[in-house]
Amino acid sequence: MAKILGATAHIYVPKVMAEATKQKIRQEGAKVIVIDGDYDMAVQEAERATIAQPGGLLIEDTAWPGYGEIPQWVVDGYSTMMVEIDEQFQELTGTPLNLIVCPVGVGSLAQAVVAHYKSQDPPSTVMTVEPDTAACLKTSLENGQMTSVSTGNTTMCGMNCGTVSMTSRPFLRDGVGASSMVTDDESAMAQKMLRDMEVSTGPCSAATLAALLNIPDEENEKLHLNCDSVIVLLGTEGPRGEAFDMF
Repeated sequence: MAKILGATAHIYVPKVMAEATKQKIRQEGAKVIVIDGDYDMAVQEAERATIAQPGGLLIEDTAWPGYGEIPQWVVDGYSTMMVEIDEQFQELTGTPLNLIVCPVGVGSLAQAVVAHYKSQDPPSTVMTVEPDTAACLKTSLENGQMTSVSTGNTTMCGMNCGTVSMTSRPFLRDGVGASSMVTDDESAMAQKMLRDMEVSTGPCSAATLAALLNIPDEENEKLHLNCDSVIVLLGTEGPRGEAFDMF
């Protein structure tokens, strides 16, 4: 968007971001600024730099006190995906959606998913998945309050976030039916399964299949899942192409 508008874009990223991803951002004409820290630190540095820059505009998909309008616009944009999903699965199945599995970073995408599918009649169950290195939502739900977590290295670097967005919190607290986390190995195995089915994805997208495969039998019963259930795996990361160095 900055290139279209003729504006200069500085993109702040954590040190664990894959080099291939950073290169793709540079190819769009943006300057990539790597922060020696995690995603939360990158967000904080981007805010600081914007304040220091006359005429600077901060665009984030995560909200905090005093900064919520733009993240909500991002959530509104995500809702377009839900409409497209509805159109496609109705055409394919003609039946209601039983379960949608959504990857979580800061939770803005999951907020859009919950807001949409919990307003349907009948409502669909929403299951979330995070890396085991950055399970800020799962930890928060288990603690009964929103909790930031320290993050580690993961191939699912697009989900490697330590704090749930402020505006997403009430939606996810009230609307998530099941919260899960997966390991890098589980995501890699799911990615290979998808590749064998000629579906090319990145690790963040494959995490949703990994989460589905990890559901224990007793949880299937709780979620009212059976062989006739209609399930959508929401993947927002395509194949990265070249190998990347996490460390």
